[in-house]
Amino acid sequence: MKSLLLSALCLFLVACSGGQDPDADPASAPEPTSAGDAVQLELTEAVVENGRLRLQGTTDVPDGAILRYRVEHDGFASGDFDGQLLGELTVANGAFSADMDVDGWPRGHAFTWISMEMHGQPASVVEAYGANGERLAGPDVIRVADGNKVEIKVDVELP
Repeated sequence: MKSLLLSALCLFLVACSGGQDPDADPASAPEPTSAGDAVQLELTEAVVENGRLRLQGTTDVPDGAILRYRVEHDGFASGDFDGQLLGELTVANGAFSADMDVDGWPRGHAFTWISMEMHGQPASVVEAYGANGERLAGPDVIRVADGNKVEIKVDVELP
């Protein structure tokens, strides 16, 4: 009986999740509900110099918004190199930046993602875009299991 209830609960949770693919096509994102809802997130600089990866960009999300980054060496997924960096950036004056140590990373590529998810955002950001990002829209908005997020990806060459 317990296993039957557990199976039914799991089936219910999967059905309610909408089965959204975290890597869904950005074209499937909802249309803006007003002109102000389209979100811009642009990486204006991504360069490696002297063993440091420097990321700089601009956005129109409110100041104080929290962006998350993930940087992985191209050998990370295959297990060839354990290079991965995770962190957060705070938007200030419509801009964001990060400087991180990649000294010692072998030549190749650093796959870099920058995203804005709604979990943990300040009240002003939640008010602007909804608790689950339901008012987020634009070419970089993708659906995830718990709503929408903005995400951009770049490939940075490691010399």
